[in-house]
Amino acid sequence: MNFKDIKLEFFHFRKAFLQYHQGWQYIYNKFILAKKIYRLNRVFGEEITHQNLSIHTMLGHKHVVMGLWSLCSFYIAANFSGKLYIHSDGTLTNNDQKILSKFFPQSELVDPGQVLSKYAAEYDQYPPIKKFRLEHKDNFFQTKLIDPYIISTKDIRLFFDVDILWFKNPDLIQNEIENGCPHSLMMSQLFKSSDNPSDANTVYFKDGSKLPEKYSTYNGGIMLYSKNNFPAAKLINYLENLDMSRLESQHWVEQSGYAYNMQHLEYLPMENYPIKELVTDRVVARHYTGPRRAEFYIEGIPRIIKKLGI
Repeated sequence: MNFKDIKLEFFHFRKAFLQYHQGWQYIYNKFILAKKIYRLNRVFGEEITHQNLSIHTMLGHKHVVMGLWSLCSFYIAANFSGKLYIHSDGTLTNNDQKILSKFFPQSELVDPGQVLSKYAAEYDQYPPIKKFRLEHKDNFFQTKLIDPYIISTKDIRLFFDVDILWFKNPDLIQNEIENGCPHSLMMSQLFKSSDNPSDANTVYFKDGSKLPEKYSTYNGGIMLYSKNNFPAAKLINYLENLDMSRLESQHWVEQSGYAYNMQHLEYLPMENYPIKELVTDRVVARHYTGPRRAEFYIEGIPRIIKKLGI
């Protein structure tokens, strides 16, 4: 654990104790209860119900436990499944990979350092995308945008972050998939009245312009699209014109890229897919983003653990 990790954990401690008033519960749930998932003797995703669907997530060594909870919660909640790709951020150890393969034996682990050689034929079909991928190989945000697009052989792709927990079958997403995915879907986020959405969650282009404000209101926790609604020409134009010298572009290349490039894009209902709101009977999945990460352990895991039989 480096200084940055220690500083971040201290931030979560403060939130848990001072804001949520459940500091000791947070400590117990994160460092003891959450790790009990390793004891689970089950496999997930063996039965693929939708052959035209691929499911993607990305994680690294420090998020393996969180990733297990996220993926397991999806498989016990969802009535559908597809080909699972687990994208490494480059930090997964051999033991991490063994653990993931134990729980998800049908999954494909994607190493970012080997993706260009392993999927050379796929990348060679899109030279400008391959060029961008090579030039920015150390930016893991762009890999979340590009790698699922290139390597999946399926028509429909569902991507969700490992700080998502699923509580109910995502009927809306399932219906969209079963109808051929005519619409693209993303989560939404609200800004404080004092915030200017045009200054947040945005990327800049080489001509000095920035992404239109409307694209900043989408959140990349969950994304669903059909490749027909994600034209390669538009993605190439986006990548070639991005000003990657800007820190904003480096950070938001993926989330903004999905919002900008996916066609027929609609919001997932906020009351069913919240970020800030607590879980109620209406909630299908919640995105426990960085500022709310402590709630993943305080609120989320206790709601999932009995369903998993731990």
